[in-house]
Amino acid sequence: MTYFACATLVSGLLLASNGIMTAAALWNAVPLLLPYGLGIVVGSSLYRFASEDTFRRIAYGVIALAALISLPLWDGWLGRG
Repeated sequence: MTYFACATLVSGLLLASNGIMTAAALWNAVPLLLPYGLGIVVGSSLYRFASEDTFRRIAYGVIALAALISLPLWDGWLGRG
């Protein structure tokens, strides 16, 4: 949880210093704070129950899913192109 807290803080500071984090962007992010926080708390509490192999499989699955979703093949269907 410390990593995510530090990463969030540093990312926010960098975005603010570059003028990307505006008041409008902050208001758009407010609804996501609760799910983000809950996800981190639930994930960290479940981490102690998973074996290293299980954690690795889940991590690789998330990476594979992210790679598949980001393929240009889906751009037209997802309205990104």
